[in-house]
Amino acid sequence: ASGALLFDGPWRGPDPPPTPQPGRLPARRLLVDNPNGTLHIALALNPDEFTAYRCTDAGVWGYWLTNGQASLGESQPLAPNLLVAYQAFGSAQPVTPVLPNPRWVVSGIAPDGQHLLLLDTTGLGGTHWAARLYRADPSGADPQPLADLPGAPGTELPAALGADLVFPLYRPLSDTASFRNMFWLLAAGGPPPLRLLVDVPVAAPHFEDHFPAQLVVRRQGPQAGQLVVTWPEGDHAVVRLIDPAHPDRATGGDGDFRTRPGLRDLHLLSEAADGTLLLGAAPPATGAAAALNTIVDIPPGRPIQEITLPVPAGAGLLDTWVRAGRVIYTTGSYAYTPYAPAAGYTFYSLPLDHLAAAPVPMALYSATVASAWPALGPPWHVGAGLLAYITAGDELHARSYDGQQDWLLERGVRALAVDNPAPAP
Repeated sequence: ASGALLFDGPWRGPDPPPTPQPGRLPARRLLVDNPNGTLHIALALNPDEFTAYRCTDAGVWGYWLTNGQASLGESQPLAPNLLVAYQAFGSAQPVTPVLPNPRWVVSGIAPDGQHLLLLDTTGLGGTHWAARLYRADPSGADPQPLADLPGAPGTELPAALGADLVFPLYRPLSDTASFRNMFWLLAAGGPPPLRLLVDVPVAAPHFEDHFPAQLVVRRQGPQAGQLVVTWPEGDHAVVRLIDPAHPDRATGGDGDFRTRPGLRDLHLLSEAADGTLLLGAAPPATGAAAALNTIVDIPPGRPIQEITLPVPAGAGLLDTWVRAGRVIYTTGSYAYTPYAPAAGYTFYSLPLDHLAAAPVPMALYSATVASAWPALGPPWHVGAGLLAYITAGDELHARSYDGQQDWLLERGVRALAVDNPAPAP
């Protein structure tokens, strides 16, 4: 927040450097610079122990999300647990929270960036489904009760809406094959401290599937802060738009939107600067490969629509973005492992206002990526207004998304380094 930069580099003491565990990289050191580029502090947080970080003016959080999963018949229900440590800039060592007992978990970092959210799950199980939420210091000390949550925590961490929080919760129904999926708003200003946003029944043949409902918070555009909730219903999906300030009013104009059969488990593909959301579906267990080519377009202030994107025979739809009034998407098959064969990709472009018709996509760029990807990622970057890409001859180009302009920027370029920050819990 102050303009400083958190980065990692080779070990800088104290000597001797730690011996890496088998199969691990040599020890690294987390460093924080000042805005003018001079070193501010070498942190004692161990980057081997965390997958993401959150920076504040006063210090740095390192965290790693894990799920402690057990069946309903065991003592510990599914409860996302954040393994976390905090190092203040004025301290030489990080602080890790000490919890009252094993039935407590770290449920997230508070929106203020200075406290932890702790959850006491002692009351979960049997016929009683409730958990108590607390706010505590980074050490876990002085927990202050915030709310009694009427269920077990869902599979994701709570989502921040400014100083407010949206909690995913679940409760079993009459049998273990069906559950209630709920989203509750915890208002920092209250009262009331808790408001129910969504409460839907879902079928789950296996306990691992007990929380299929998905939450997306609009972060951009005129409807920033509004929520999009999706869940499967039979062989299709339901999409509901919610304004947290008026949770009893549907913001889409026509209530819930239901997809056609085959589009069942939706997930976020991309969000544009104007707030347009694109949702896609994983292939259903029964097949129906056409669902892979269909997306759900949620524009700000306009009706939701389904769009089937033209995809060449034998290719799959991969990534999708909204850029400069167009849908940009790739087809191909990712080289997920170092042992996979080289993979080919093609970028296509379609105007948003032509999607309801039978659109003919424009091919923007094609590439073959070796199975062992460069450490810095693929040879392209989907920018706000231009597509940057590297040719087979190591030329860096920038191309407009309508395909009309293309510029040669540099020769001898082998890879692109692109900022891709992880979301804060």
